[in-house]
Amino acid sequence: MIFCFGPKVTVHALPDDVLADIFEYCVPWSSVDGLKNNAFPSHSSFDTTQPPWTISHVCSNWRAVILSLPRLWSTVRILNVQRFRAVDPRHVTFAQQLKLVFKRSEPMLLSLSFRTDRGLYNTQVLPVLLATMSRWKCLRFERTFPNRFHEVFNRKSLPLLTHLSVSFCKKPTGHTILDTPSLRYFEEENCDGLNLLEVPWAQITHYGCDGRNLGHATRMLDLRSLHVRDVGSVSITQVAPSTLAKLTNVYIVDADHKPWDLASITIPWLLSHFHLPSMRTLACTSVSIEDAQLDGIVNLSLSLTKRYSGLGDEIFDFLHSAPNIETLHIAGPYVLNTLLRSTDDNEEPILQKLRYLHATHTHVWDTDNLDPAVVIQHMQELGAPIELLSIYQERDVPKEHREISGVRVVYHSDREFPRPAA
Repeated sequence: MIFCFGPKVTVHALPDDVLADIFEYCVPWSSVDGLKNNAFPSHSSFDTTQPPWTISHVCSNWRAVILSLPRLWSTVRILNVQRFRAVDPRHVTFAQQLKLVFKRSEPMLLSLSFRTDRGLYNTQVLPVLLATMSRWKCLRFERTFPNRFHEVFNRKSLPLLTHLSVSFCKKPTGHTILDTPSLRYFEEENCDGLNLLEVPWAQITHYGCDGRNLGHATRMLDLRSLHVRDVGSVSITQVAPSTLAKLTNVYIVDADHKPWDLASITIPWLLSHFHLPSMRTLACTSVSIEDAQLDGIVNLSLSLTKRYSGLGDEIFDFLHSAPNIETLHIAGPYVLNTLLRSTDDNEEPILQKLRYLHATHTHVWDTDNLDPAVVIQHMQELGAPIELLSIYQERDVPKEHREISGVRVVYHSDREFPRPAA
């Protein structure tokens, strides 16, 4: 969109549609769907020193424009509802703020995120929330007690809810049945054991879980994307084998355990318990997969930020098992360093179909110093028909396009990398 204004045009004279575009840029989470990290603000939605509140206080024209954009008010993050006395005027004030936001966001559907349920069930606040349940599209509990969650939501109707994320801080003792006919994206986590939530499993298309709840995937006949975290010490031997015919994307990530322990348990288990005829994308933090064959994998992401004995050999074994990779994303220096040191003709060929290579910055790898010419030369020596090298750097950089040896090289800011989310 190109605008041509005279030299004396001030910000107060900008057309309303231009102001609307600017205001939407100031509230970026309003344009993000689902449960991604950037789908909610990092601050409380009731912090009046942040947009969209600040915009509404500038002048009457700006206020009119921002109030005409209900989508900018429809994403609500509640960090904490203070535990005042049972009856306290501050609860009434907060409830009034909730009502105001919900009114300004009409008729849009709502995305709600709660960092904790502390004080959330106060008798002044809870009725205001529940009065809008028919508008809930996305609901995220970062930490909640299962007994209170059960009391409030068991058998409640959430007719338009498509995304749900629940993290329990204690072990549930009873089943909570959720009436969610539109639910497709579901994340669950429990620090003490198996979750006892009951949702319409057969309609779930995107599922995120810890290892304790991985067995629920056997009930998801329409599953397309699976995200697994924190498998560590979990026993999953009781899960019956099944076919997930539509599952295309598998993400196995963990930050707390040794990365090779995680995938060495999970990937072989998945391949032995599930028939995955449609799997095309695999993202993991390990390359230790024993003798698994990954012929169907076209897109591979390896985030290896720890080095251990035998890692180089495992990288080669892993890539040999996945001969049809067309897109490879690497985070951490170890995969690339292993590839760059190997051009031995006696090696079994790898990456013979690789077309797109993406490298992202990590705390152990500074991609600012990556020499694209060296990378491209070695990829071509390996026999890879590489067409694109994308380098994502920690610092903000203007998108830059170059061409080296017939390969397009593009530099991006690390924040631009399309990280998956359930």
